[in-house]
Amino acid sequence: MDYLGLLWKLQNRGLHFQDGAMVQFGRCVEFIETKRPDLEKQFIETFERLTNPKHDETAEIGWDFATYSFDFCLYGKDKAGNKQRWYNGGIIFHGSHDGGGNGGAPTFSVNLSPVDGWAIHT
Repeated sequence: MDYLGLLWKLQNRGLHFQDGAMVQFGRCVEFIETKRPDLEKQFIETFERLTNPKHDETAEIGWDFATYSFDFCLYGKDKAGNKQRWYNGGIIFHGSHDGGGNGGAPTFSVNLSPVDGWAIHT
């Protein structure tokens, strides 16, 4: 995976990674490359769902306490053109370690159907 190229693309489409999120992103890339290459496409697509090619909204990406997971806050503009918080959530990594998102530790996030990989929660 072209780690730096992907980060550049995401940042140019409105995602801004905090320092801790950059470290977490690197851990995810290493995990994908060494253990789960089948999840590469799904990982990229999950982040791309938060991007906006029109550049009229942005997202701040932070790290989450759950393994390979992130938090985010999406910002848009109000009618006067001022930056305004719209909503926040998480990009949570699910799998056998959390029952696919059954609400228990270590992610404490629920999915309607079990997930193996990343899911956006708001």
